[in-house]
Amino acid sequence: MGCSFATHSLCTGHVFVPSSVWSQYPNSRMPSESAVSAMPPSTVSTKTSVSAQVPPQPLGTGPVVRRWYPALKRAFDIVFSVFGLIAFLPFGLVISLIIRLSDRGPVFYRQTRVGLGGKPFQILKFRSMILNADKAGPSVTKDRDPRITTIGRILRRTKLDEMPQLWNVLIGEMSFVGPRPEV
Repeated sequence: MGCSFATHSLCTGHVFVPSSVWSQYPNSRMPSESAVSAMPPSTVSTKTSVSAQVPPQPLGTGPVVRRWYPALKRAFDIVFSVFGLIAFLPFGLVISLIIRLSDRGPVFYRQTRVGLGGKPFQILKFRSMILNADKAGPSVTKDRDPRITTIGRILRRTKLDEMPQLWNVLIGEMSFVGPRPEV
C-alpha cells in the first residue's frame, strides 16, 4: 500500500517514487519490485524516512494523539457532564420531589461498581424500586418486576434514572467513552 505525501510522491517499501514516474503505471496501485528496479536511477530516491520504514497507522493512533487523548477525553467528560447536569437540573428536582413524595424513601440509589483498574466506586441513580429491593429479590430485574415503583417504570423506560451518573462522570469515576462499569 502506498503512502501519499504533500510532495505528491508515493512510497513503496523504502523507495520513494515521484508522481511523474508513478503516472507511467496506470493499471496498478503500486509498481512491482521489478518495475521499481527497472526505473531509471535518476527517478528513484533511496532516501528513507520514518513513514517509509513504519507501516501506516490507523487514524488517531499516532504518538501525539496518544499523548493528548487522556486530557482531551477528560475535558470532553467535564464539559458535557457539566452541561448535562445544568440542563437536567429542573427535571432532576421534579423527579426527586416525586420520588420523595411517593414513598418517603431516599431519592438516590447507590450501588458499588468496579471501575477502571478494578477500583470500586459508588454509582448514583434515581431510585426506581421499593426500599431494600436488593434484599427482597434477585439482583437482576425483569420488565414486570413487582419491586419497581410506578415512577420507577417511567424513569427506566425513559432512562432518566441514569441521569445522576453525570455526577460520576464529572468527578472522574466514569466516562462517556469506554467500557461499562462492572456490577
